Amino acid sequence: MIFTSTLTADMSLPIPAEVARRLGWQAGQLFVFVVHGINVQIEPTTLELLAALQEDEAELNGMFGELDEEDEAKADLAIEDLRGAMRGADPTGYRDRDDRY
Repeated sequence: MIFTSTLTADMSLPIPAEVARRLGWQAGQLFVFVVHGINVQIEPTTLELLAALQEDEAELNGMFGELDEEDEAKADLAIEDLRGAMRGADPTGYRDRDDRY
């Protein structure tokens, strides 16, 4: 099925309500736009995707379309839900960029 939306003067692109309903998207949810040539892919964020955004762009290319049920459950978390989650964590053995291949 094809849906349309009009880009507003303030560069907002409303998501058709039926599309949001079918995909389970909600108001306030954060999305990432990935440009592939003249095509744009819109993905709701996941913990894996947020982490990858801090890595290089090549890692993003293999991420989309590979979500399992656990990843989908994590996508329901908001950034606010994660604040302080790692407070007090032991940074010993943290994998730094120096050991990349």
